[in-house]
Amino acid sequence: MGAGKSTISTLLAERLELAVIDLDRLIETRESQLIPEIFAQQGEEGFRRCETLALQSLISAAPAVIATGGGVVTQQRNWPLLRTLGLSVYLKAELPTLLARIGSGEGRPLAQAGTHRLTSLFLARQPLYEMADFSVQTDRVTPEVVCDLILNFIHTKDLSHA
Repeated sequence: MGAGKSTISTLLAERLELAVIDLDRLIETRESQLIPEIFAQQGEEGFRRCETLALQSLISAAPAVIATGGGVVTQQRNWPLLRTLGLSVYLKAELPTLLARIGSGEGRPLAQAGTHRLTSLFLARQPLYEMADFSVQTDRVTPEVVCDLILNFIHTKDLSHA
């Protein structure tokens, strides 16, 4: 939350001439409910099931830039799916930056519990995020620079349309 996935994924997709898929929006479409409603009715466990099913649905889809929510990595069953879908990028930001960007956390169910909960999530998930293929710091550079860094990495790996 707050690392810049919506901005970066849109910019990156434009530069790669690919579609962008926001996993949370895909889940909302598939479930005909907003994320907060899914959390309220099914709990986090139910939402995570929906998240895995949405990821699975993308396996045979056309190449795209996929923006996932921060909790996707907490489900071990998602890691093989993420690897199959392609390159994973950790948009890294310092905790104070994330807290400032998230603000009140409106529309973000896990942020509603406040700063303590967000700090706990950040510390627990950070080692999982570090397992990504590539990490890029987002809090002191422009989205354009972040995209340049990701594109440079893609091209050194010869994954320009993977």
